[in-house]
Amino acid sequence: MRSERLVGWGLIILDPPPSRHYWDIRWRQYDRLITLYREYLDLVLRLNMFFYAITGALVSYTLKDSSGDDVARWALWLPILMAVALAVVFVYGACLPPMLRLHVFRLRDELALGVAPDLGMLTWLLILFAALFFIVAVGLAFLFSYQPFHAPHATPHP
Repeated sequence: MRSERLVGWGLIILDPPPSRHYWDIRWRQYDRLITLYREYLDLVLRLNMFFYAITGALVSYTLKDSSGDDVARWALWLPILMAVALAVVFVYGACLPPMLRLHVFRLRDELALGVAPDLGMLTWLLILFAALFFIVAVGLAFLFSYQPFHAPHATPHP
């Protein structure tokens, strides 16, 4: 893969072909970018599982608590804050994969590979999960502010 450069007086200079070391670096860079994509995807899925495990446990505890003092509903603030924080991080993270995708496709072309993994799936998952986090945060905030949180206790009449 030689490239030509045009210099003064119409002379054409051929650049020397890249060395073996150059191609090794490019292959390692391509491999690391693909591994980074796979790790990002794994991290996104693990964070979702962690969030919904915590949220499910706290919501079930809050709804099951029958003490009547409504103190247990304050535990809903943890998943509300987690949902908002994760949604913001995921929206920010959705802006980054297009740059990663550009680098991977540039390396694919340079290495003369036929195909490269499409990194757009990560962007779509981040957007989808961010929207779900916002919906869950709104639902939990409604559950927190709902006044008749527990069924009213029957008071005996004299």
